[in-house]
Amino acid sequence: MELTLYLTYATAACFLSIGLMPVIIHTARERGLFEANDERKTHSEQVSSFGGIGIIGAFSVPILLLIYSGTEKAVTAFGLAIPLFIISLMDDIFGLRVTYRFLVHAILGGILYLMGFSVLNLSAYPIFDAATTIVFTILLINAYNLIDGINGLAGGLGVIASVVFGMALAQQGQYDMALACFTFAGALVGYLNFNFGKKALIFMGDNGSTVLGYLTAVMALAILNSNENNGVAISNYALVLAVVSVPVADVFKVAIMRTIKGKSPFRPDRTHIHHLYTDKLLTHPTACLLLYGWTLTQVALAIFLPSAYSFQTVAILTIVPYLFVKALRSTKELLESPGARLRVDRDNG
Repeated sequence: MELTLYLTYATAACFLSIGLMPVIIHTARERGLFEANDERKTHSEQVSSFGGIGIIGAFSVPILLLIYSGTEKAVTAFGLAIPLFIISLMDDIFGLRVTYRFLVHAILGGILYLMGFSVLNLSAYPIFDAATTIVFTILLINAYNLIDGINGLAGGLGVIASVVFGMALAQQGQYDMALACFTFAGALVGYLNFNFGKKALIFMGDNGSTVLGYLTAVMALAILNSNENNGVAISNYALVLAVVSVPVADVFKVAIMRTIKGKSPFRPDRTHIHHLYTDKLLTHPTACLLLYGWTLTQVALAIFLPSAYSFQTVAILTIVPYLFVKALRSTKELLESPGARLRVDRDNG
């Protein structure tokens, strides 16, 4: 019964998203609402950054049907994405100070804690418990916002997170939360029809990526606050770490490297993992598939080798995508070296 319901909601959200995106694209073109380039963005085509409107619209309509007895917590937690969406939409249009945005993110984390969500569940130390939950919420909101730098990446990672967390929550008996996860996955799949590929027709913008990060935080907190494991002898913490490892590792790496170089951690540049892949190395789809695959690999390790998947293992595994960048660059430099070209010419002759 639950599986049929999950598929129905996901499919409905997917088709709603597919239907809304062309309307948003057409409206943006008529009114000249396009995303400008900056230090991180170098697309030449004119593309709207209001894809979040379609995603949230497609997600919200089916979720309204969840308002019945016993689902108040799920509806409220996911419904808090709406004020965040509005603030982020204002940021996309007018530009808001970083401090204002972080304040909103912190308030959302505090509300989630007051609702009973917690990262560490340390009831004996409520101040520390609340602080870690707020920091966790801020971290995921901004990690997914910053990973949204190439076509298809944030949306695809969001689909993976929503499906994996949805399956885990369903196994824990949190059916209302699971239903919201699969619904959000459907909305993202509809959006990816217009975003994945070498050229995107629409971007999700901050109005979409921050909501993606917030909803991922809600899903993760729901899993961490379960009294049960998800039925496959796996630590809930390990599962959360595996799913969010790529964006979280990237935000830490970028912030640390910028600080070491004496730059502001909030100043945009092209040092994110996806930029390292796509700057003269790989196409957007190839880079996305690699990072999707690496996330799924870590999820598989967390499920099938739970005893080996620890914090130390995660720290080591998060380095691998960056080592792969080094390997790609070294291979490319070797192939483009004068000696390599001479050997190719000799073989062809």
